[in-house]
Amino acid sequence: MTDRPHAVAAVDVGTTAVKGVLLDRTGALIAAHEVPLETRRPVPEHVEQDPAAWWAALVEICAAWRAQGADLDTLGALSLSGQMQDVVLTRAGVAIHPAVLYSDTRAGAEAAEVTARLGVDVAAATGNPYGAASVLPKLRWLARHVPGVLAGDVHLHVGAAGVLTGRLCGEHVTDHTTAATTGLYDLGRATWWSEWLRTLGLAVVLPDLRWPHELAGRVRADAAAQTGLPVGLPVLTGLGDAGATTLGAGVLGEGERYVYLGTSGWVGAVRRRTPEPAGAGVFRLPLLHADDVLTVAPVSNVGSAHRWAADTFADGDYARLEALVARAAPATLLCLPYLDGERSPVSDPHARGVFVGVGGHSAAGDLARAVLEGVAYALKATSGTLGVVRPSLGGVVPVLGGGARSAVWCQILADVLDAPVTVPPDAALLPVLGSAYSAFAFLGWAPSFAAYRAQVLDQRAGTRFTPDPARARQYAAHSARWSDLYPAVQPLFRP
Repeated sequence: MTDRPHAVAAVDVGTTAVKGVLLDRTGALIAAHEVPLETRRPVPEHVEQDPAAWWAALVEICAAWRAQGADLDTLGALSLSGQMQDVVLTRAGVAIHPAVLYSDTRAGAEAAEVTARLGVDVAAATGNPYGAASVLPKLRWLARHVPGVLAGDVHLHVGAAGVLTGRLCGEHVTDHTTAATTGLYDLGRATWWSEWLRTLGLAVVLPDLRWPHELAGRVRADAAAQTGLPVGLPVLTGLGDAGATTLGAGVLGEGERYVYLGTSGWVGAVRRRTPEPAGAGVFRLPLLHADDVLTVAPVSNVGSAHRWAADTFADGDYARLEALVARAAPATLLCLPYLDGERSPVSDPHARGVFVGVGGHSAAGDLARAVLEGVAYALKATSGTLGVVRPSLGGVVPVLGGGARSAVWCQILADVLDAPVTVPPDAALLPVLGSAYSAFAFLGWAPSFAAYRAQVLDQRAGTRFTPDPARARQYAAHSARWSDLYPAVQPLFRP
């Protein structure tokens, strides 16, 4: 390992792929590679991955970097990020069961049992949502259904990045962002509710908690031999994928927000720590420090509603859907896009989609546009539940995720939010770009996140969509009517 590093590495373990990049100190991309991951759903509600596949992906990424001409001996640090709210059990550093992912909901009965056994309101005690996807119910399910799984010295990992850190360095750590999603972390004290494990008789070792810029460990000789990374390379703790994506979008100022358009989506906003509890279903996740809190309100029907509109009105052709919506007049129909229940801005698992105003003159484009407008209204209303007071980055709202490829939808969002929106380039790399900040800070290449944003992120100019003033006024009136729609039809959703 060199005394004068010229590059840093950042790796993100997502749900669909592991991505890795090398950046020089200006933020220029030296090398990049991506390895797809397989997710197994052996029975309903079970969602699993093989932790060994994460390690194999890292080994492949390092080989790809070398094949692209990169000299790994010039690296100064490696930072990791990844999916959160997982349950991975290891014994002597080896996974003893498939990773139970954040989206796994097999432990519904156990969630109720844990609450009864502890005798506390877990959501109130942790400051974050609690349910079947939380860590304690999953642990209780595994203890009940997998004989001997907790026997011996078993270490609990709650995120994919921590698993890779263990393989690289032999350390058992996780970041505060990931920890806060588990239902086992006290947001107020920034520590674990470790006594709950004893009460429940769950004998596992919790990871040490560290902040993103703190050293997790150094690459050991055995890991270096497999990956080609230099022995002793500093490995930074990094942060969970939602936090890394937030930083990659350049969002860290008080009240700044961004919108993520995935299959499901979210509105994220940064707040300074406050004693007020989060709204129902809203996560509060520490970022770089205890005083930087990412509030995340998940919206269930985002890209899924977009997909439904494409399938229903354009035979699954997104380009055709784009043309239909572009030709349709704005704000003519109202649509609740709640195809499969909703989490934000309303929490109702029984809610379903509704159109209002359909007449003999209504065409496919009108209905399709109403779907995208309805999602935009839901995202606007969700911003309000987070207490967002201003857009990000000089008034611009970053829009991320696969849905951001739709130019017409981004323009609708700009008009509905009455704020410019921008789609960053290389949006798929945002988690690794956000994670890389930890390495830059560790090496002294960026004295603050503001400096990193100016030095690295702002150099990647995105596509900007500016609101049309007349259309913004039209949408303001239309969204007020839309807000009245759910309360009016909600009684019809009762099972």
